[in-house]
Amino acid sequence: MAIKKAYALWLNELFYLKVPLRRELSKHFNGAINVFHANREALLSSQLLTPMEVEMIIQSKVNSTCSPEDAYKNLLKQSIQFVSIEDSDYPQKLREIIDHPYGLYYKGTLPPSEHKSASIVGARQCSAYGHSSAREIGYLMARSGYTVISGMARGIDAAGQTGCLEAGGFTCAVLGSGVDICYPPENKKLYDRILENGCILSEFAPG
Repeated sequence: MAIKKAYALWLNELFYLKVPLRRELSKHFNGAINVFHANREALLSSQLLTPMEVEMIIQSKVNSTCSPEDAYKNLLKQSIQFVSIEDSDYPQKLREIIDHPYGLYYKGTLPPSEHKSASIVGARQCSAYGHSSAREIGYLMARSGYTVISGMARGIDAAGQTGCLEAGGFTCAVLGSGVDICYPPENKKLYDRILENGCILSEFAPG
């Protein structure tokens, strides 16, 4: 499993390839590990890549400072996990959308697949009423067995997740940055609380 994840991580970090193309390559070659070991002719014959993209993939392996296995180990040392569509623990509900990410970085625990889920998102500069309402809704959702998914942003997002945690619920924060970056910085306490009973998730690489 670790080796499989290591090569999926390698494919996911070929940022010059669009996400749909990474998914197609994984499917065509039956896994990222086979994409990595494919030679120039095999990559070209897949008819998925331009000659320039093929050369960029070849050069990425030649110029790499470490193996995919070592890169994956370095990720784990930062207490960051990685999951791709090749893994059974990839969130099933996310897999069902058309343009789902090939891979995801996360800290904490992935949302339980059997849980109902709902998002609480809204204005960053919200009113006091909006803040208290979002917090109450998050609390009630958690008490009803829902996973609360939000962006940990200022205002409504953070209020909903705070309410969820106050009820002992599970919440997932989907960030627009790497999972190692707490943004906004004033939500560091919320970030730490989510890690205790939830998940910090992003399709962006650390940093």
